[in-house]
Parts: sequence; C-alpha cells; structure tokens
Amino acid sequence: MEKHLKIKIIIVFLLVNINTVCSQITTNELPISFLEKGLSQTGIVIEVTPPDMNQIKLEDAINDKKSGILQRVAVAIPIYINSATNGEWIELSDGAFLWKLTLSAENAQSLDLVFNEFWLPQESKFFVYNSHTKQSIGAITSDFIRGSKKSPADFSTGIILGDEITLEYYQPEYVKEKPIISISKIYYGYRYVDKFNTKDFGDAAGCNKNINCPEGQNWQKDKKAIARIYIKTPTASGWCSGALINNTANSLEPLFLTANHCLDGVFDAINNPNMSQWIFYWDYEFIGCLNSSYEPTIKSTLGQ
Repeated sequence: MEKHLKIKIIIVFLLVNINTVCSQITTNELPISFLEKGLSQTGIVIEVTPPDMNQIKLEDAINDKKSGILQRVAVAIPIYINSATNGEWIELSDGAFLWKLTLSAENAQSLDLVFNEFWLPQESKFFVYNSHTKQSIGAITSDFIRGSKKSPADFSTGIILGDEITLEYYQPEYVKEKPIISISKIYYGYRYVDKFNTKDFGDAAGCNKNINCPEGQNWQKDKKAIARIYIKTPTASGWCSGALINNTANSLEPLFLTANHCLDGVFDAINNPNMSQWIFYWDYEFIGCLNSSYEPTIKSTLGQ
C-alpha cells in the first residue's frame, strides 16, 4: 500500500502556485470479479462514441508545432452515468452486492475517468479494470477519498490501457448505504499512452542516461522525488513531469515543482488552482541501465 502523501505544488516559469495533493491510494488487491467464479462476464456495456479522429489529427498537426503547450494524448468525452441509474447490481451468495458497468470506446489506446461526485461507504471497495488484459486499479476505499456523503468530492482514475474500462463496486451485506458514483467524463487516449507507442517509456535519446546507470549512482535518493504527471484539463490530457523540492528553511515542507506550460492555459494560481484530477506516477524508471519495453509497477497519487 502506498503511504498517504500531502504535497504542495509550485508552478514556475511565469507564475507560482501552491496547492495540495493527496494520494490515490489503493489496497492493491484484485477486483472481486477476478476471484469469484461466474462474475467474470462483462455484463452491461455502454458504447461511447469516439471523437472525430480526422479532426483531432488536423488539430494536432497545428498544435504540435507550437512550443510551450501541453501535447494532447487523450480527448475528454462528456458522459452522464451514475450507479443509481446505470449498470447492473448483482446480489452475491453471502448477501453482499456488486455493481458493475463497462464503458467501451472503439479503437481507444486507453481510457480513464473523471467523476463529478464520488463517495463510498465504509468497508466498501471500488475498482476499475480491463477484463481482457486484467490490468486493474483498486481497491479504492472510503479511507482514500475526499468529501462526504452530504458533500461528495470529485475524483479521477489513472489510465487503463485498451478500448474498454469496467467499473466495479463491492458492498458487504452489512453495509446498507449506497455509494455515490457519478461519471462526468471519459478520456479517450489515442497516442503516446500505449507503453509500446512512441514518446513513451524507453524512448529516451542516447544522450539521456537512465537513472540506474553508473552515472546515476549519486542520485538514488533524489530520484524518489521525480514524478511523471498525467494532466487532465476539461477537454484533453497530456504528459508532464516535475519533482518534490525542499525550501531554504529546510523545513521539509512537501513542495512539488513543475513548469508553467503544464497548465496548458487552463489552470493558474488565482482563478483556477484546482488540480484534483491530475495523476502523479512515481518511481517511473527502468530497473537497470538499459532500455526495455516493460514499464515498472504503477505507483500513482491523485491531485487535490
């Protein structure tokens, strides 16, 4: 299990912003459907209309030539789906309940979600996964989210590779309250998200030395501060990076340094400092010195 982190973010170059980040912690366990016989079927599937990729390519051909902007890797598609009116509720043999729903978007390289309202009762569990590849995130529990039943907060998930994503909620028999799971957007990943695609893991140039090469021996503590950031704007998402830093007072206040262009003209310190949907990927490195096509175990935290 990842430790709970509270991080303040500093956005530099043109502005300075301070905000708070808390972990997207999970219990690091498999979804119930992976473990129980008869529950592995996909169930109810909602087909999401993909974006117009011809238009997307035209826009990217123009925007990719511009400097100082976030390069788009996924497009946000508004959807209005919740656990009260969509999906399937299944009663298990022990009286527990399972809610499942699969979203499918043709030809997507990856999918991830933003929730406008997200709240879980105590002792319940929430997962997202791809039933074909068995990639999963979870369990997310009430201990790891913000907000309350009366005032549920927004929420965001990391990337699930492939063109479908299944949501699964588990509620023990003795839990009587219902969750609040309301999805407002699905992000359709179409480039630079697949680990075997370009501009991704293993694509560093020959002049870039991996941190676990001999040249990085003196930086093994420092490397723990580096994070890859999956930045979600209201309309798209893209990759950026940054690092935890100390201050001159040496007070160990958790500050995170990143670049102004990562804000993509959407966020700023005064009018829109909300970074609650950003995903931070830690320890994103090769085990050894040589490049490979295998990504490390995902360790992610969620902005706030």
